[in-house]
Amino acid sequence: ILLFSNLLFIGKFKSLFNHLLLMFVEKKGHTLTRKEICHHFWPYHDDITNNLYNLISTLRKSLEDYPEFQLITNEDDSYTLIVS
Repeated sequence: ILLFSNLLFIGKFKSLFNHLLLMFVEKKGHTLTRKEICHHFWPYHDDITNNLYNLISTLRKSLEDYPEFQLITNEDDSYTLIVS
């Protein structure tokens, strides 16, 4: 958890990314489904695929400077935050 808290306070992430990171941390196995993410951030929108891909893509780019964190896409289209 200390690694996550250090990452959250570096100032590089906006509140949206902080919130998404916290969702990964709080979820058992650090895995979130597309549906969970979409329902949380866009509960009243039907087609938010582009929003989701943009959010995930931007988070991945932000994590490039932190090799101990890796965000992977699973075969079932869920996402897992790996911490090494």
